Amino acid sequence: MRGRSSAVPTVAIGQATVSPIAGGNGELDKAVVRRYVKRNIQKIQYCYEKELLAKPTLEGAVTTTFTITDAGTVGKTSATGVDVTVAACVGNVIQGIEFPRPKGTGGVAVSYLFTFERASSSP
Repeated sequence: MRGRSSAVPTVAIGQATVSPIAGGNGELDKAVVRRYVKRNIQKIQYCYEKELLAKPTLEGAVTTTFTITDAGTVGKTSATGVDVTVAACVGNVIQGIEFPRPKGTGGVAVSYLFTFERASSSP
């Protein structure tokens, strides 16, 4: 495979918005949430690459909203955006992440944006 270079699709992670769940005062640093999400970025990228095989022009963003309970598990998850299949897959990946316990009482609500771009065809 000399002389060939493989361009790879990219996933960009936006800034997280983290706020206490109504009625609570839970806190979890955005940097901590980002670190745990980045540990799962390969799974999130796979969600996109798998669907990209069927839809070669697919690119765009997926917005996820989820709650992290006071035990550190992910509660309710919602993901919408570029493609229903990609969004559902990203939501499932997020659902499986175990975060540290938020400080204070109650959990936190998180909003996250993922931007998916096809690989450039130029060398």
